[in-house]
Amino acid sequence: MTREFDEEMNNMCNLSEGVKEDGRIEGQIIATKKHINNLMKKKNMTFDEAVDLLGVKQDFVDIIREEMMEKEA
Repeated sequence: MTREFDEEMNNMCNLSEGVKEDGRIEGQIIATKKHINNLMKKKNMTFDEAVDLLGVKQDFVDIIREEMMEKEA
């Protein structure tokens, strides 16, 4: 019974870590979107120019572009 309990606790800890990581990523995406919007509005940059200047990871670029296009629609 102790082994089963230990395994279950380990699974719960792993799940918790995954949730934390998802939250961190979501926070990074939200902050990056704000920075991109600021550059686009205040410096009259295109999306691609702002992303390039900020050095945004390609994974984030795809997500952010999709979210921003949905917002415009």
